[in-house]
Amino acid sequence: MKQQADGFVYVQTNDADENEVVVFARGSGGELQRVGSHLTGGKGSGEAHLPSQSSVLLDGDRLFVTNAGSDDVTVLEAAGDNLALLDRVQSGGSTPRSVAVHGDRVYVLNTGGEPNISGFVLHGDRLVRVKGSSRNAGL
Repeated sequence: MKQQADGFVYVQTNDADENEVVVFARGSGGELQRVGSHLTGGKGSGEAHLPSQSSVLLDGDRLFVTNAGSDDVTVLEAAGDNLALLDRVQSGGSTPRSVAVHGDRVYVLNTGGEPNISGFVLHGDRLVRVKGSSRNAGL
């Protein structure tokens, strides 16, 4: 649920009404201090602890956040504690809980209903779903 870069840690609240990313700065002694928060535009599942790995993923200056309650993924530009919304797209299934990135390819694990993995291509600042890329997760 967290990613770290250049002394910043990003976590999501998973709030059922308004999911947001909370940004913490790491001090010289290793302590964390909250320095901001940014809405994802989506909704979380409301669970106190999101049962997943990589629900928040930092890749370069792009921060990917799953919104398990609204079945979508948010892409933000991350520059330390400054986050800017770039895109928000449907996840290709329900209850997305994990996202993986390799180059310009993005894969989302959807765990609700019929669990699947859906593929996307990152075109600049936009996620474009790859037609026919969803695969049953076999869960």
